Amino acid sequence: LHSFPTRRSSDLTIDFNVSDHLQVQRVQAGALDLGGNLVTAADFLSLKNDSRWSKNLTSAPDIAVNYLAFNLTKAPFKGNLKLRQAINMAIDKRFLLRLLNGRGIAMNGILPPTMPGADAHFSAYAYDPGKATALLKAAGYQPGQLSIPLTYQQSGDFDKVAQEIQSELGSIGIKVTLKPVSSSTWYGGVAYNAGKEGAMVLAPWGQDYPDPSDFFDPILTCGSGSNAAFYCNHAVDALANAARGTTNRAKRYALYRQMEKLVMADAPWAPLYDGVLYDFHASRLQHFYIPPVWPFDYASYAVAG
Repeated sequence: LHSFPTRRSSDLTIDFNVSDHLQVQRVQAGALDLGGNLVTAADFLSLKNDSRWSKNLTSAPDIAVNYLAFNLTKAPFKGNLKLRQAINMAIDKRFLLRLLNGRGIAMNGILPPTMPGADAHFSAYAYDPGKATALLKAAGYQPGQLSIPLTYQQSGDFDKVAQEIQSELGSIGIKVTLKPVSSSTWYGGVAYNAGKEGAMVLAPWGQDYPDPSDFFDPILTCGSGSNAAFYCNHAVDALANAARGTTNRAKRYALYRQMEKLVMADAPWAPLYDGVLYDFHASRLQHFYIPPVWPFDYASYAVAG
Protein backbone atom coordinates (compact mmCIF):
# COMPACT_ATOMS: atom_id res chain seq x y z
CA LEU A 1 0.00 0.00 0.00
CA HIS A 2 1.02 3.58 -0.51
CA SER A 3 1.67 5.81 2.50
CA PHE A 4 -1.21 8.00 3.60
CA PRO A 5 -1.76 10.07 6.73
CA THR A 6 -3.40 8.51 9.75
CA ARG A 7 -7.14 8.41 9.12
CA ARG A 8 -10.04 8.12 11.53
CA SER A 9 -13.51 6.67 10.95
CA SER A 10 -15.50 7.58 14.06
CA ASP A 11 -12.84 6.73 16.67
CA LEU A 12 -11.23 3.94 14.63
CA THR A 13 -7.53 4.65 14.10
CA ILE A 14 -5.67 3.25 11.08
CA ASP A 15 -2.07 4.18 10.37
CA PHE A 16 -0.40 3.98 6.96
CA ASN A 17 2.58 6.26 7.37
CA VAL A 18 4.97 4.22 9.55
CA SER A 19 6.89 0.98 9.07
CA ASP A 20 5.17 -2.42 9.13
CA HIS A 21 6.83 -3.41 12.41
CA LEU A 22 6.02 -0.12 14.14
CA GLN A 23 2.37 -0.54 13.16
CA VAL A 24 2.35 -3.92 14.92
CA GLN A 25 3.97 -2.42 18.02
CA ARG A 26 1.41 0.39 18.12
CA VAL A 27 -1.49 -2.07 17.93
CA GLN A 28 0.06 -4.06 20.79
CA ALA A 29 0.45 -0.87 22.83
CA GLY A 30 -3.20 0.08 22.32
CA ALA A 31 -2.32 3.16 20.27
CA LEU A 32 -3.67 1.80 16.98
CA ASP A 33 -6.72 -0.22 15.96
CA LEU A 34 -5.46 -1.47 12.62
CA GLY A 35 -2.19 -1.33 10.74
CA GLY A 36 -2.57 -0.01 7.21
CA ASN A 37 -0.01 -2.51 5.94
CA LEU A 38 -0.12 -6.30 5.95
CA VAL A 39 1.88 -8.42 8.39
CA THR A 40 5.28 -9.43 7.01
CA ALA A 41 7.62 -12.34 7.74
CA ALA A 42 9.45 -10.17 10.28
CA ASP A 43 6.45 -10.21 12.64
CA PHE A 44 4.31 -13.14 11.54
CA LEU A 45 5.73 -15.99 13.63
CA SER A 46 5.99 -13.98 16.84
CA LEU A 47 2.33 -12.97 16.53
CA LYS A 48 1.10 -16.40 15.44
CA ASN A 49 2.89 -18.23 18.27
CA ASP A 50 1.86 -15.82 21.03
CA SER A 51 -1.55 -16.63 22.52
CA ARG A 52 -1.98 -12.98 23.52
CA TRP A 53 -1.93 -11.87 19.89
CA SER A 54 -2.67 -14.81 17.60
CA LYS A 55 -6.43 -14.23 17.89
CA ASN A 56 -5.88 -10.74 16.48
CA LEU A 57 -4.45 -12.09 13.21
CA THR A 58 -6.93 -12.32 10.35
CA SER A 59 -6.07 -14.07 7.10
CA ALA A 60 -7.53 -14.53 3.64
CA PRO A 61 -6.19 -15.92 0.36
CA ASP A 62 -4.98 -13.31 -2.06
CA ILE A 63 -5.84 -13.45 -5.74
CA ALA A 64 -2.60 -12.11 -7.13
CA VAL A 65 0.75 -13.02 -8.63
CA ASN A 66 4.22 -11.95 -7.54
CA TYR A 67 6.65 -12.49 -10.38
CA LEU A 68 9.97 -11.67 -11.99
CA ALA A 69 9.48 -9.75 -15.22
CA PHE A 70 12.20 -9.74 -17.88
CA ASN A 71 12.53 -6.52 -19.87
CA LEU A 72 12.16 -7.77 -23.43
CA THR A 73 13.23 -4.45 -24.91
CA LYS A 74 16.87 -4.74 -23.83
CA ALA A 75 19.77 -7.11 -23.17
CA PRO A 76 20.24 -9.68 -21.85
CA PHE A 77 16.64 -10.88 -22.20
CA LYS A 78 15.68 -9.46 -25.59
CA GLY A 79 15.70 -12.37 -28.06
CA ASN A 80 17.13 -14.82 -25.50
CA LEU A 81 14.41 -17.33 -24.62
CA LYS A 82 16.87 -19.84 -23.16
CA LEU A 83 18.07 -17.33 -20.58
CA ARG A 84 14.50 -16.58 -19.53
CA GLN A 85 13.79 -20.31 -19.27
CA ALA A 86 16.97 -20.84 -17.24
CA ILE A 87 15.86 -18.34 -14.61
CA ASN A 88 12.41 -19.91 -14.45
CA MET A 89 14.01 -23.28 -13.65
CA ALA A 90 16.57 -21.91 -11.19
CA ILE A 91 14.14 -20.66 -8.53
CA ASP A 92 12.92 -23.00 -5.82
CA LYS A 93 9.52 -21.45 -5.14
CA ARG A 94 8.62 -23.88 -2.39
CA PHE A 95 11.73 -22.93 -0.44
CA LEU A 96 10.98 -19.27 -1.08
CA LEU A 97 7.57 -19.76 0.52
CA ARG A 98 9.18 -21.44 3.52
CA LEU A 99 11.08 -18.18 4.07
CA LEU A 100 7.71 -16.43 4.03
CA ASN A 101 6.32 -18.77 6.71
CA GLY A 102 4.23 -20.67 4.16
CA ARG A 103 2.08 -17.61 3.53
CA GLY A 104 1.32 -18.34 -0.09
CA ILE A 105 0.99 -20.82 -2.94
CA ALA A 106 3.77 -21.45 -5.45
CA MET A 107 2.80 -20.36 -8.95
CA ASN A 108 3.99 -21.87 -12.22
CA GLY A 109 1.74 -19.89 -14.55
CA ILE A 110 -0.09 -16.60 -14.96
CA LEU A 111 -3.45 -17.25 -13.30
CA PRO A 112 -3.62 -17.41 -9.48
CA PRO A 113 -4.97 -20.78 -8.31
CA THR A 114 -7.98 -19.07 -6.68
CA MET A 115 -8.95 -17.28 -9.90
CA PRO A 116 -12.04 -18.68 -11.66
CA GLY A 117 -10.93 -20.73 -14.66
CA ALA A 118 -7.38 -21.34 -13.43
CA ASP A 119 -5.77 -24.71 -14.12
CA ALA A 120 -4.52 -25.83 -10.72
CA HIS A 121 -2.17 -28.36 -12.36
CA PHE A 122 -0.57 -26.03 -14.92
CA SER A 123 3.23 -26.05 -14.77
CA ALA A 124 5.52 -24.65 -17.44
CA TYR A 125 8.97 -24.97 -15.82
CA ALA A 126 9.85 -27.29 -12.97
CA TYR A 127 12.60 -26.37 -10.53
CA ASP A 128 15.76 -27.96 -11.90
CA PRO A 129 19.05 -26.12 -11.24
CA GLY A 130 20.99 -28.61 -13.37
CA LYS A 131 18.87 -27.88 -16.44
CA ALA A 132 18.94 -24.19 -15.57
CA THR A 133 22.75 -24.22 -15.66
CA ALA A 134 22.70 -26.03 -19.02
CA LEU A 135 20.20 -23.50 -20.41
CA LEU A 136 22.38 -20.63 -19.17
CA LYS A 137 25.29 -22.03 -21.19
CA ALA A 138 23.01 -22.58 -24.20
CA ALA A 139 21.96 -18.94 -23.85
CA GLY A 140 25.58 -17.93 -24.36
CA TYR A 141 26.82 -17.45 -20.80
CA GLN A 142 29.23 -19.41 -18.69
CA PRO A 143 28.65 -19.32 -14.91
CA GLY A 144 30.02 -16.06 -13.55
CA GLN A 145 29.82 -14.15 -16.85
CA LEU A 146 26.39 -12.56 -16.46
CA SER A 147 25.36 -9.82 -14.03
CA ILE A 148 21.74 -8.61 -13.90
CA PRO A 149 20.23 -5.80 -11.79
CA LEU A 150 16.97 -6.63 -10.00
CA THR A 151 14.74 -3.62 -9.33
CA TYR A 152 11.94 -3.90 -6.77
CA GLN A 153 9.89 -1.81 -4.39
CA GLN A 154 11.22 -1.96 -0.85
CA SER A 155 8.02 -2.81 1.00
CA GLY A 156 6.43 -5.81 2.68
CA ASP A 157 8.35 -9.03 2.10
CA PHE A 158 10.02 -7.96 -1.13
CA ASP A 159 13.46 -7.47 0.46
CA LYS A 160 13.43 -11.10 1.63
CA VAL A 161 12.15 -12.37 -1.73
CA ALA A 162 14.73 -10.37 -3.69
CA GLN A 163 17.58 -11.61 -1.50
CA GLU A 164 16.53 -15.23 -2.02
CA ILE A 165 16.31 -14.75 -5.78
CA GLN A 166 19.80 -13.25 -5.67
CA SER A 167 21.04 -16.35 -3.83
CA GLU A 168 19.33 -18.90 -6.08
CA LEU A 169 20.40 -17.29 -9.34
CA GLY A 170 23.88 -16.99 -7.88
CA SER A 171 23.91 -20.77 -7.44
CA ILE A 172 23.72 -21.27 -11.23
CA GLY A 173 26.30 -18.55 -11.91
CA ILE A 174 24.20 -15.40 -12.44
CA LYS A 175 25.22 -12.42 -10.32
CA VAL A 176 22.18 -10.37 -9.26
CA THR A 177 22.58 -6.79 -8.05
CA LEU A 178 19.68 -5.63 -5.89
CA LYS A 179 18.17 -2.24 -6.73
CA PRO A 180 15.46 -1.42 -4.14
CA VAL A 181 13.32 1.68 -4.62
CA SER A 182 10.51 3.19 -2.54
CA SER A 183 6.92 2.32 -3.40
CA SER A 184 6.29 5.92 -4.45
CA THR A 185 9.29 5.79 -6.79
CA TRP A 186 8.20 2.40 -8.13
CA TYR A 187 4.69 3.49 -9.02
CA GLY A 188 5.68 7.07 -9.75
CA GLY A 189 7.93 6.35 -12.70
CA VAL A 190 9.86 3.07 -12.61
CA ALA A 191 7.18 0.42 -13.08
CA TYR A 192 6.05 -0.20 -16.67
CA ASN A 193 8.58 2.27 -18.05
CA ALA A 194 10.88 0.41 -20.45
CA GLY A 195 13.69 2.91 -20.05
CA LYS A 196 13.64 3.04 -16.24
CA GLU A 197 12.74 -0.46 -15.13
CA GLY A 198 16.11 -2.05 -15.77
CA ALA A 199 16.60 -5.58 -17.07
CA MET A 200 14.67 -7.51 -14.40
CA VAL A 201 12.02 -6.45 -11.89
CA LEU A 202 10.18 -8.09 -9.02
CA ALA A 203 6.58 -7.09 -9.57
CA PRO A 204 3.18 -7.74 -7.96
CA TRP A 205 -0.20 -7.82 -9.65
CA GLY A 206 -3.45 -8.15 -7.73
CA GLN A 207 -6.88 -8.57 -9.21
CA ASP A 208 -9.08 -5.59 -9.99
CA TYR A 209 -12.06 -7.89 -10.56
CA PRO A 210 -12.49 -11.70 -10.33
CA ASP A 211 -12.04 -12.65 -13.97
CA PRO A 212 -9.01 -14.14 -15.76
CA SER A 213 -9.07 -11.31 -18.29
CA ASP A 214 -7.59 -9.08 -15.56
CA PHE A 215 -4.40 -11.16 -15.67
CA PHE A 216 -3.92 -10.80 -19.42
CA ASP A 217 -5.52 -7.67 -20.90
CA PRO A 218 -3.76 -5.04 -18.72
CA ILE A 219 -0.41 -6.79 -18.21
CA LEU A 220 0.36 -9.23 -21.06
CA THR A 221 -1.11 -7.84 -24.27
CA CYS A 222 0.70 -5.67 -26.82
CA GLY A 223 0.91 -2.09 -25.58
CA SER A 224 -0.95 -2.76 -22.33
CA GLY A 225 -0.30 -0.13 -19.68
CA SER A 226 0.91 -2.39 -16.86
CA ASN A 227 3.04 -4.73 -18.95
CA ALA A 228 6.22 -5.04 -16.85
CA ALA A 229 7.95 -7.27 -19.41
CA PHE A 230 6.85 -5.18 -22.43
CA TYR A 231 5.67 -8.48 -23.88
CA CYS A 232 3.84 -8.67 -27.20
CA ASN A 233 2.54 -11.80 -28.89
CA HIS A 234 -0.18 -11.15 -31.47
CA ALA A 235 -1.48 -14.70 -31.10
CA VAL A 236 -2.11 -14.00 -27.42
CA ASP A 237 -3.85 -10.73 -28.34
CA ALA A 238 -6.09 -12.54 -30.83
CA LEU A 239 -7.15 -15.02 -28.16
CA ALA A 240 -7.76 -12.16 -25.70
CA ASN A 241 -10.03 -10.48 -28.24
CA ALA A 242 -11.89 -13.73 -28.79
CA ALA A 243 -12.31 -14.27 -25.04
CA ARG A 244 -13.76 -10.79 -24.56
CA GLY A 245 -16.43 -11.56 -27.13
CA THR A 246 -17.32 -14.99 -25.77
CA THR A 247 -20.26 -15.29 -23.35
CA ASN A 248 -19.92 -19.04 -22.78
CA ARG A 249 -17.97 -19.33 -19.53
CA ALA A 250 -16.37 -22.72 -20.27
CA LYS A 251 -15.18 -21.53 -23.69
CA ARG A 252 -13.78 -18.32 -22.19
CA TYR A 253 -11.84 -20.24 -19.56
CA ALA A 254 -10.46 -22.57 -22.22
CA LEU A 255 -9.20 -19.55 -24.18
CA TYR A 256 -7.44 -18.12 -21.13
CA ARG A 257 -5.79 -21.44 -20.42
CA GLN A 258 -4.56 -21.50 -24.02
CA MET A 259 -3.20 -17.98 -23.58
CA GLU A 260 -1.40 -19.03 -20.41
CA LYS A 261 0.40 -21.80 -22.32
CA LEU A 262 1.44 -19.41 -25.10
CA VAL A 263 2.72 -16.77 -22.67
CA MET A 264 4.73 -19.21 -20.58
CA ALA A 265 6.23 -20.80 -23.71
CA ASP A 266 7.68 -17.32 -24.38
CA ALA A 267 8.73 -16.95 -20.70
CA PRO A 268 8.46 -13.18 -20.33
CA TRP A 269 8.06 -13.84 -16.60
CA ALA A 270 9.13 -16.18 -13.88
CA PRO A 271 5.94 -16.49 -11.78
CA LEU A 272 6.73 -16.91 -8.09
CA TYR A 273 3.77 -17.11 -5.71
CA ASP A 274 0.26 -16.01 -4.80
CA GLY A 275 0.29 -14.78 -1.23
CA VAL A 276 -1.95 -15.27 1.77
CA LEU A 277 -2.90 -11.95 3.36
CA TYR A 278 -2.53 -11.48 7.12
CA ASP A 279 -3.60 -8.40 9.02
CA PHE A 280 -3.19 -7.56 12.70
CA HIS A 281 -5.78 -5.55 14.59
CA ALA A 282 -6.69 -4.47 18.11
CA SER A 283 -9.09 -6.59 20.16
CA ARG A 284 -11.62 -3.77 20.33
CA LEU A 285 -11.95 -3.68 16.54
CA GLN A 286 -15.19 -5.34 15.49
CA HIS A 287 -16.50 -6.69 12.19
CA PHE A 288 -12.97 -6.86 10.77
CA TYR A 289 -12.52 -9.09 7.74
CA ILE A 290 -10.45 -9.14 4.57
CA PRO A 291 -12.77 -8.90 1.54
CA PRO A 292 -12.22 -11.31 -1.37
CA VAL A 293 -11.46 -8.61 -3.97
CA TRP A 294 -9.92 -5.64 -2.11
CA PRO A 295 -7.98 -6.15 1.15
CA PHE A 296 -9.86 -3.57 3.23
CA ASP A 297 -13.47 -2.47 3.73
CA TYR A 298 -13.07 0.41 6.18
CA ALA A 299 -16.74 1.38 6.22
CA SER A 300 -17.66 -2.01 7.73
CA TYR A 301 -15.31 -1.83 10.70
CA ALA A 302 -16.26 -0.55 14.15
CA VAL A 303 -14.74 -0.34 17.61
CA ALA A 304 -16.16 -1.48 20.92
CA GLY A 305 -16.84 1.06 23.63
